[in-house]
Amino acid sequence: MTRLLAALPLLALVACVDDSADPGDSSGGADSAVDSGTGGGGGDTDTNPQDTSDTGTAGDVALTSGTWVSEGDNLSALLAYFDIVRVEAVFHTDGSYDVASTDESGAVTTLDGTYTAGTSTTPRTITLNQTTPQVATAGGIWQIAGTTLTYEVVQTSPAVGCTAPTPDAGFGSTRCSPPLTANANVQTFVRQ
Repeated sequence: MTRLLAALPLLALVACVDDSADPGDSSGGADSAVDSGTGGGGGDTDTNPQDTSDTGTAGDVALTSGTWVSEGDNLSALLAYFDIVRVEAVFHTDGSYDVASTDESGAVTTLDGTYTAGTSTTPRTITLNQTTPQVATAGGIWQIAGTTLTYEVVQTSPAVGCTAPTPDAGFGSTRCSPPLTANANVQTFVRQ
């Protein structure tokens, strides 16, 4: 069975895992990825009232205002399942992102690409176009309350059997086959 791996970057945080070496995998070794964020609601206190479109690269100054870290109880259940212990994400004002995911052995996987952050909905939308380590596209939602980022993103291309969460359905609305448990792909980040 193809495994889904949630790796943040928040935000363009899509990690691809080759499970062809997994003896329990009968899928032929397809790559899969899921990017996740945190659960929780709360109002978005870092809004930019002059930017209300779903276009552009930076979207919201608050998203680009530092390094975001998820670890411990803030990690999504999906990432924890894959022994991820820390995710560090940086969203740059030029529309690029860098995400470093650390597993329990200390191995670090770096994800890079570009993103488009929407600001006309609550929660807001995000599309990530990963360029390394593999080309992939992810989509999802995010919301900032104070210094906390709630993030839920899933790979949409190449397809991995999941549908991205939507602002209307809210956090916890990632749909996959086989199904994930409720909020398994929701991650929380804290601004550093």
